[in-house]
Amino acid sequence: MEDKINKEPFIVCPHCGAKYMPSEIFIEEGILGDAHEIVKTSKGNIEHYLGKPYDLHETYVCDYCNKEFKIEGTMEFTTSKVEDFDEDYEKPLFNNRIQLEEN
Repeated sequence: MEDKINKEPFIVCPHCGAKYMPSEIFIEEGILGDAHEIVKTSKGNIEHYLGKPYDLHETYVCDYCNKEFKIEGTMEFTTSKVEDFDEDYEKPLFNNRIQLEEN
């Protein structure tokens, strides 16, 4: 039995093994959502929005064996702080400048 999690970024037809890139199957607005008119609080929390959140479920008919299969994706977002660089890492773009005198 094949692992449920693919190590490669492919979607594999469970019937015939044909491989697809996610962009061949998922519509960008569907997988990322179609949220608009997003209303946030003064602290940045989302109060409400119009449209749809992201959708990671899809049904597709294979181009090669003509059989239908379901796809369920996962999406995870992680964030981290960007630390300020110390002055030791700063380097001026120009160390020596030539000053030309006008006659």
